Amino acid sequence: MPYRKSTLRRMTPEARKLAKLVGELQSVARRLKALVPAVQSFEMWERADKKRQARGVFCNCGIRFATLSEALPHLQEKHPETYEALKGGGDAKET
Repeated sequence: MPYRKSTLRRMTPEARKLAKLVGELQSVARRLKALVPAVQSFEMWERADKKRQARGVFCNCGIRFATLSEALPHLQEKHPETYEALKGGGDAKET
């Protein structure tokens, strides 16, 4: 908890500097504590993304591609309805 101005005035210059540093330390600690949930969320999404990348992308015909960009030419040629659904953002038709 930061010291009041009147309390700081009654302190010696060295004690005043120390009290201000303590207040700043507490402020930084509060800000860092507020960042913990954001970092946890980021780490969770990063782990999920790594798992997704490790699995790769599977085509309807069973071919595995490392990334979606590698699979798109194959989909465009062999499975145009799926390619159009991905390109348009819709759902692919069941075959």
